[in-house]
Amino acid sequence: MQKVKDFSPKKVIALHNEWVSFANDVLNKEEKVLIVTHFPMIDITREDKDCWWSSTTALKGNNSWRIFGHTHRSEQQHNNVSKQRGYDNVGAEDLGRKWNKQYSSYSFGKLEKSVDKHSIIASNNFELISKFHSPIIVSDAKNELVLVSTIKRNGYKRCAANKYNFAVLANTPEVYLETVKEITNGYLRDTYIGYTLSGRLSGQVVKAIYHSIAIIESGDFSDIRAFMIAVVITGYVFNRMPLSIEGMRPLDDYDVVRFWLMLLTMKQYGIDMGVIDTVRSDKKKHITFCNVDMYLPAVNDLSLNVEEVKMLMQKTPLLPRPVALLENQSS
Repeated sequence: MQKVKDFSPKKVIALHNEWVSFANDVLNKEEKVLIVTHFPMIDITREDKDCWWSSTTALKGNNSWRIFGHTHRSEQQHNNVSKQRGYDNVGAEDLGRKWNKQYSSYSFGKLEKSVDKHSIIASNNFELISKFHSPIIVSDAKNELVLVSTIKRNGYKRCAANKYNFAVLANTPEVYLETVKEITNGYLRDTYIGYTLSGRLSGQVVKAIYHSIAIIESGDFSDIRAFMIAVVITGYVFNRMPLSIEGMRPLDDYDVVRFWLMLLTMKQYGIDMGVIDTVRSDKKKHITFCNVDMYLPAVNDLSLNVEEVKMLMQKTPLLPRPVALLENQSS
């Protein structure tokens, strides 16, 4: 604290009290309020000591819209419109060599009409989340060695990264869905003037999340592709990373099968979130799917029987993508 020039706790407290009085006596009477501040005014605060935006202000009603800056935790952005700048500035030398401008409109985002969740008619139709699926399939393994190698190399790394949220879904689906809904609604909260900041959550992603929720709630496993993609999309939300959905690598059918087998293994052995440890390939067990040999997943070193998996895949086949979707993607 000694290194901060003129730092005085008493002065900070006085300024805090001055702000609270101004907020309650003046701003609270305004019909609409737009506040731009460096420090995050987040609704997760419960006491005055949490931050200067505290429960003592009466601005948590629907007459204010907050944009804040200073935050190092992505989850602190989930209930307000925000854009942080300053931590990735380009040095003068690099700026002259590589950049035309220090900032651009992309650096700050643009205001766009916020998505009204009540206007979204959620459906458990795969077509509505099909942009997150890749139709890549190996037709001739001998002549597509690079593709086969890539598919095999992907392995269960992505599954392992999602092991906790899959374990929660496998054991307490109602808790999983409630968490996803709460976090999603948080991103749409407090945009009282009807706009949100593009780059946070696009309307397309919000719709994909709600469609994914509908798919999971339907409990329909007949379309494994739709169900698994829906789980992965909502998994980003569950892990408080919905901003990464837009740039996620689309799941191909090999990914879909791996996620499906991981979920089945968790259910088969009752592996819950409290004991989930490892997810990796069982080098002793493999199946051939769409011309590629794939290992079965070992969850906590437990894996399904190969013959059992083959029977399950015959019972619930991964149907070909609708031709219309393939044509749309190629165009």
